[in-house]
Amino acid sequence: LKPYNYGPDEYVRFPAYYYLYINNCLPTGWTEEIRNEFWGFSYAFYYTWLPGIFSVICMKIVSLFSSSSSLLLYAARFPSVVAGVFSVFLTFRINDTILKDEKAKWFVTFFVASIPQFAFLSSYVNNDIFAVAGSLMIVLSWVKSAKDKLNLSNSLLLALGITVTALSYYNSYGWILFSALFIIILYAYRKNERKNIIKFTILIAAIVILLTGFFVVRNAIVNSGDVFGLKSLAESSEMYAVDHLKPSARDTFKSRGLPLFSLLSDKDYVFSTERSFFAAFAYTDVLAPYFVYMIYRYVTVLGIVSFAAALIIGLFKKEERNFLITTIIPIFLSASSVIFLSLYYSWGTAYEPQGSNLYPALPALAVALSLRLELTSTITT
Repeated sequence: LKPYNYGPDEYVRFPAYYYLYINNCLPTGWTEEIRNEFWGFSYAFYYTWLPGIFSVICMKIVSLFSSSSSLLLYAARFPSVVAGVFSVFLTFRINDTILKDEKAKWFVTFFVASIPQFAFLSSYVNNDIFAVAGSLMIVLSWVKSAKDKLNLSNSLLLALGITVTALSYYNSYGWILFSALFIIILYAYRKNERKNIIKFTILIAAIVILLTGFFVVRNAIVNSGDVFGLKSLAESSEMYAVDHLKPSARDTFKSRGLPLFSLLSDKDYVFSTERSFFAAFAYTDVLAPYFVYMIYRYVTVLGIVSFAAALIIGLFKKEERNFLITTIIPIFLSASSVIFLSLYYSWGTAYEPQGSNLYPALPALAVALSLRLELTSTITT
């Protein structure tokens, strides 16, 4: 129920969705009506339209009963609410697959669902929470396939997860890339299932191409071959942004000649990113009490450290080794790619210490906590 533009990016994304709602056709990045007056571009340069299409469907339904601008905004936000709820459900399903202890399943689910920033991202127009849902769908398909096999239901789940991720947020693309690695590892370990793995891999690829192909091809056409729209967005920003926000004028670590990982020694960047990952509302200027950050920081750090120790021990247990190798390598490479892309954007494009950019890595944190509890239980037994 917060007013319009309470959350980052809503004032850039909503105009594109509203244009689709009014005109019943997708705008291009060059459409003047939706161009941001300060940054000189619109997110319509990207082909990540899935959240917008769901928003417009909700707006169309609400418009049958009311023309209230407030209700239309709430309707546009509603898919984010659903994506947040669905993400909590997927988190529990992952825990249900990994963990035997009922209390442990609920602990990890509660930890994820209780992060204040998670609820905030589920409350306004943004693509981040859809990327989380898509990533969790991918992880659930990996975990179920590793525990059982790559069957039809797991293949459909993986295909839909890749589609949701592909049409939501570029920062989450590591999950798509390392889905291929997961299948390769599965193929290498399960010689007696190779024919089925090949068959279901072809099915997954066909579904993803069918569901995403239109948006990808359209973007390549309207942006003269610039499939991702990144170059076109930069050109638009250079032409129409206010002077100090033009790409050529931005003060970045790259423009200063500093190396990429020098960002990690920037305390303001590190702590601002941490705060906005756990609890930083509005434009990251409404903060929680200090003890809130301490609770989440220590639970996260202790969870990851103890998981690493339990993992090393688990790798020596034959019954656990194959599952860990099959799932852990792709999951944590995917999470690392999210962190790297966020760093790269802040280093070379625009200094942006926003924890929301790291949210596609949230599934890895949930899995780390789950596996830590499961491995500890197994080792104790």
